[in-house]
Amino acid sequence: MKSLIDLPEMPNEFLPYNRNDKNDVIKVLSMQIGKYKRQGMLDGFEDIDMAFMALLIDAGFNENQIIEAFRLVYLNDFNFEITLNMYERTIARINNAEQIRGAGSFISKIKESGLDNIEIFVKQLSIKEKSASQDQSNYSTCVESQPLIESLLKWNDIWNLDVNIEYILEGLIPLGSIILLFGRGGIGKTSLCMQFARAIASGKVFWGLKTIKTPVYYIDFENPLAILKERAEKIGKTDNLFVWHISNKIPPPRLDSNEWEQYKQLPIGLLIIDTLRAAHLSDENDSRQMALIMQRLKELRELGFTIILLHHTPKGNENTYKGSTVILDLADHILGLEEVKKGDDRVEFSGDNYYKLGVRIKTRFNPFSISLKYNPDIKGFDIAQQVQQEDDFTKIYNLIVDLKNIKEELPIQSEIIAKAIKELKLGDKKIRALLNAGEGKYWNSTKMPERNNSRVFELITDAVDPLDSDIDINEAQATDEPIKNTSLSVCQPIGGYKLTNSHKTKSQGLETSINKGLDKEFEFVSQSLFPDEPKTNYF
Repeated sequence: MKSLIDLPEMPNEFLPYNRNDKNDVIKVLSMQIGKYKRQGMLDGFEDIDMAFMALLIDAGFNENQIIEAFRLVYLNDFNFEITLNMYERTIARINNAEQIRGAGSFISKIKESGLDNIEIFVKQLSIKEKSASQDQSNYSTCVESQPLIESLLKWNDIWNLDVNIEYILEGLIPLGSIILLFGRGGIGKTSLCMQFARAIASGKVFWGLKTIKTPVYYIDFENPLAILKERAEKIGKTDNLFVWHISNKIPPPRLDSNEWEQYKQLPIGLLIIDTLRAAHLSDENDSRQMALIMQRLKELRELGFTIILLHHTPKGNENTYKGSTVILDLADHILGLEEVKKGDDRVEFSGDNYYKLGVRIKTRFNPFSISLKYNPDIKGFDIAQQVQQEDDFTKIYNLIVDLKNIKEELPIQSEIIAKAIKELKLGDKKIRALLNAGEGKYWNSTKMPERNNSRVFELITDAVDPLDSDIDINEAQATDEPIKNTSLSVCQPIGGYKLTNSHKTKSQGLETSINKGLDKEFEFVSQSLFPDEPKTNYF
């Protein structure tokens, strides 16, 4: 960075400087004070020089630093002997505990003069210098007198913290996290993320999912501007989405370059990096090199950024991402975009193709998936209604399983509805329609006189491929009467461990493993779209 001493005589408050470097801050502050003194805006304050000097001494600056600061205040009028004499007198008065019109008076004067920008610099000095010395002092005291265990958080204190997991796109994008979104080249990751970006930047509901309005920065290392223009025309306008393109006068810095900290200058928001591979020149298979990049992304996360990294899959394997395991270890949330294959007669980029977007391999948050269809008109994605209905069926199925395990008896309709409203956030009418539409395929129901003639539900254990199902929820009426049909079932999208009965049910897409001991069985269940899909880890 260019030396501040060589800059113009009267800089403004937007002069580039490092806010974390006390020497930069004091130089800019001194030049600002000099400017206002020459304009007569600090007249009428008899001890302005000594007050400024007392402020600097109070902030922890030494003799040489203070003399250089006064050189910048007075420029050609600077007098070394007068400044040194003033420094010695100020130090003597401080040491003798004599009253001095110091930092407090200085702040009062600049407030009276309306010099808000000067006050900003003074506060930066005071905060940085005093907090640093206080932190060191507190740390030393802690080391000397406080047992380490007393400085640790207690579990119950964490339990009482007023913090909650939030999503800037419901279920899919956790706020303040590093998300890796992988998929084969050309599957539509860029289009998908541009749709995300516009929805989040606008704060609009997207695919029925809530968003938190957030500034979005699309960091584009790959796409031609003509492609960006076409996507923008198809997706729609928004004022809160910024594109940092490689054609920019200041191009986006690579993550392994010395300029990467430029990202810290952006207001906090969502960073979408397209793609991770193009955002660095390192070896993505080298754990040490990728650890450096991921650590830098963690720094941005700790500042408050949410980060999405678009990434590719290795050749011949669409079920995982390319590169070092460090990427997996240091990311918080892994999403996969994959096509649901439906035979050999499929046509690429056809509106008949189905896709699944959801958590894969790892998450620190909650598992979530959504079914999509390619929309050629926008070169993007829409909700696949038929497949999404199947997702609702699996949620109800799982909910019935839970109720049965908790109550150790078949659940009744009112219990299912109450639990679904609370946990699945579905409406009463839709839940009743789902229960009737799934009758005979996923569960059977009967009215039991001994339970006040309530309708009780028993699950069917045979499996069916959701995409081959011909259920149409729109044709199912919300009624209490059961609908008889053929016996079919569905996989359960569960993630985690639960206490099970002494038997397990095998069904397509249901992966289970039993750990037996002390007459108890625990079952880990995770959704699997394809037989060879790896399990998802939740931690």
